[in-house]
Amino acid sequence: SYDRVTVEDFLHGYGVSQKLIDNMLRAMVNGLTFLEPYEVSAKAAAYWIRNLTTTREAVKVGFARGGLGAIYVRKAVEYISERGGKVMSGVGVKSIGLKGKAVLNVTPTKGRNMRADVFVSALPYGVLRRVLPEEVYRYQYFRNLWRFEEAPSLSAMVWFDRKVLELANIATGIGTVFNWFADLTQVVPEAFPQEGSVLELVITPCGHLRPLSDERILEMVIADIRKLLPGARDAEVLKSRLVRDRQGIFAQRPHMDRYRPTQRTPLD
Repeated sequence: SYDRVTVEDFLHGYGVSQKLIDNMLRAMVNGLTFLEPYEVSAKAAAYWIRNLTTTREAVKVGFARGGLGAIYVRKAVEYISERGGKVMSGVGVKSIGLKGKAVLNVTPTKGRNMRADVFVSALPYGVLRRVLPEEVYRYQYFRNLWRFEEAPSLSAMVWFDRKVLELANIATGIGTVFNWFADLTQVVPEAFPQEGSVLELVITPCGHLRPLSDERILEMVIADIRKLLPGARDAEVLKSRLVRDRQGIFAQRPHMDRYRPTQRTPLD
């Protein structure tokens, strides 16, 4: 039932003020769902809060000490390879072939068609929609994939000539263009051994900023950093960068939960 209302409406129903939402809860919702409290399903927030408050372990904050490819992908490849599997890198999926109601093969971007007894798709919904043959859309299951929208994000990195934040954890900006941020020299010093600070800042929601140039967005970010952190006001910005090509996440808007696909498809 929580999926029928937004986070903001749900909180208002319990007497939570708009001021409290804007100055405390908004940053949490923005950072987790990449959406505003007035547009995200209350179920999404309730699910996260339940997980966070169930165990003492759940409230611990961790940081990736290295590239995610090395941490996650390499381990997965090793696991599969040790059990007789084969991982082909640098190969995409061009199309999926059907024979009646069953998947016949997969056409890769390199090499011959691939047959198997069982096919498992781990593609993001946007990519899956592009490679599925048109005839699958006779099933409501697959037509529902077109209901999903992306909740995008931007990421900024700013290098300073001195330490501007003495905190080995993540922090939240209130009333700033970014919400979550951290000094990478503090949280992962082995990867960023610089003398000065290297701030990484997550900008979500960001749909209203995407038409702006990288330079303009970075100007706004740096202005907010100087407003928020006294140590940054006299510090020199050595360089800055905006990352736009971050993969967005599924926009968890109200009433969307019913359209999420089950693990087994109508196809054999």
